[in-house]
This record gives sequence, C-alpha cells and structure tokens, in this order.
Amino acid sequence: MDYYREYLDTLDDILFEFVSQKERFMLLGKTSANKAVKNTLWSKLILDGTREYYNKCRKQGVSVSELKSEILLLLSQKYGIADDDTAKLIHNDDFTNYDFLRQYKGTIVVFCMNARQIDLWIPIISQNDSSVLMLCNFDTEKSIFADGNFTVLELSFLSDRYIHNSYLERCFTAVFEYANLFTMLINVLKPQQVMVMEGCHFETEILAAVCRPQSIETVCYQQGWPSVMHTRFRDMGYDRFITWGEEFNELWRRYNPAVKFETGCYPYSICKCKIGNAVTFFLQAPIIISDDDYFDQLLQLARYIAIQHSNVIVLIREHPEYRLSTEQKLKFEQMNNVEFVSDIPLYEVFERTLISVSIFSSTIIESLVHNSIPFVLDPTTD
Repeated sequence: MDYYREYLDTLDDILFEFVSQKERFMLLGKTSANKAVKNTLWSKLILDGTREYYNKCRKQGVSVSELKSEILLLLSQKYGIADDDTAKLIHNDDFTNYDFLRQYKGTIVVFCMNARQIDLWIPIISQNDSSVLMLCNFDTEKSIFADGNFTVLELSFLSDRYIHNSYLERCFTAVFEYANLFTMLINVLKPQQVMVMEGCHFETEILAAVCRPQSIETVCYQQGWPSVMHTRFRDMGYDRFITWGEEFNELWRRYNPAVKFETGCYPYSICKCKIGNAVTFFLQAPIIISDDDYFDQLLQLARYIAIQHSNVIVLIREHPEYRLSTEQKLKFEQMNNVEFVSDIPLYEVFERTLISVSIFSSTIIESLVHNSIPFVLDPTTD
C-alpha cells in the first residue's frame, strides 16, 4: 500500500498552517499572496522527494502527526522570517513608463501560460467579439503581434517596483515578481475581465489576487480533470469557473465554495467518425498519485499488448511536459505496430482510438466525448 493520497491531504494541512503562521508577510498591498505561495510550495515539495520520503516513513509506522511536524519544521527553517523582513503598504503609482499599453485599456485580458495553451485558447477567444489582449509569459515569434481584435503581448519582469514585501521577494521571488508585474498591468490596462486556464498555477492565482481589490472579474476555464483535488485545485481565488459540463460543477464546488461554477462545454474539436481501432496509451508524469514504478508498469503493458497482439495498433501519446527518454523509446523501436502520436491534434488521435489507457490522465474523461472506451490502469491492485 502506498500513501500518496494521504500525503496530498496531509500536505494541504501543512501548507495551510505554514501560510497562516506568516499571514502578515503574505501581504502585497491590499491583497495577499497566500494561495500563490501554497501552490508554489506544493510544487516544490512534490518534486523534491518529500512525497517518497513520506510514503517510506508511513510504511515504517511513523505517524501522520510526526511527519506533519517534521515537514513544517523544514519549511519554517528554509523559508523563515528574517529580522529585517517587512511587508509595508508602499505603493508606486507612477506608471508613465508603460503608457504605450494604454491603447489596450478596457480590453479582455487573457493570460497564457505556455505555447500549448495558445491553441487551447483560440476556440474560446473566437466566440468573443470584444478586443482581447493575450499576455504570454514565454517567448513568442514577436513581442507584439495583432490579428483583428486579438493581440499578443510577451511579458517580462520589471525593474520598477510597485509593491514592497522583502520576505516574499527573498523567499518566493517568482511570486513577488509576478505580483509586481501584474500590479502594473492591471492598473494600466484596467481590463473589463481577466481570463485564465486550468487554475492550478501560482501565476494565475497571483493574477487573481491582484485583480480582487480592484473588483476586476477573473474567469478560469477548465482544462483537463485532476484525478485528485489536491492543494492547487482547492480554495481557488477566481470569481467564476467555466466547466466542461453540469456534472463537473459539484465536484469542483466541494473544494471551492467561494467560486461561482458555471456550465460551459467541451470547446475543442471532437472526432466525427472513427477511422481506426487502436489501443492508445496516454502518459502522465510519474508524480501526484503515480511514481516511476507505476509509470513503468504502464509502459510494460503497452509493450505486452504490442507483442502479444501484433495485429493491434498501439498508439503512445506523451504528456507535453514529460517526454520519454531515448532509452525508454528504444524499447519500442522494433515494434512495427507501435506509433508515437505526441505531436498531432488530440481529436486526430481519438479518431484512431478504440480503447484509451492511462493511470490518471484527464484524457480518460475526454475519451467519453470522443466515443472511445476508457481503461484505467490501477497498479495498486493485484
């Protein structure tokens, strides 16, 4: 038995206690960075081996309370308050260096996290007749380019300071820098609405926090389905959340009572007809409730099906942010019925898919829309 699910709930308690102890030092002017800090720490702890350590200790009989105290102490030591740390309400309201942005004042602002999201935003933005300014925190082909009522602006951090919090600037530099950047942008642009996607990233949470004191509405759009409602999807700070359908609303609302959930639809292309009967493996990174052993079992199953059923086409789709190593791919090299389909549109993959296989990918839910049979591999059972 593994304790990954328990770890996620325990981690939520730990992070709540941590930010509560430092509530005064979470302040950014008239708002707070506590949710963004929690999301940041969650990611750091998940990736630095704390989950595996917790799992090992629980199997050895260490109690939850002992581990909570130990992890909380480690956080307090690493992100402790210095004697000269302050969170003064100091504001710089001189935005004249950014007057060139005022031409976009009053637009709808869309915050785009990565290049992959641009394609996901297009069908949503295309339904809107208002002017849209897309803020991108990654390299684009041009700093600013426009297409009709749609403009893309590439972001970079500022040397000017519009907020003051020496603790956040020292311990959570990225949170502070985004808060400073968004403070300028929201004050200059004064958007009619701010739209974000997924909702689990600290960047979108700090954007929502900056918008809140100015009563600028933030709207988050569902993208995927988390297999577990962990810290990053709990107590989200957005005003509204547009879901894929009515059945999702109550599931989200259970952990986010302050957010208004509204029924939308699945906005992306759906395969019109099946042109294949492949078994498709949708891979996720070995984190959260998966690990390297579980991940390898999924790959072993893909190889087993390909070898034992040579007449069956096996498709493998990697997660865009977690690709297989060269060594892992070489194990499929001599299998003529195996094809990697990581870089083609999702609906085209589903056109060829009869059965979709995964441990916890949100594509299991999407399979139902695309008329494919979902198969959830649970490596924790015999």
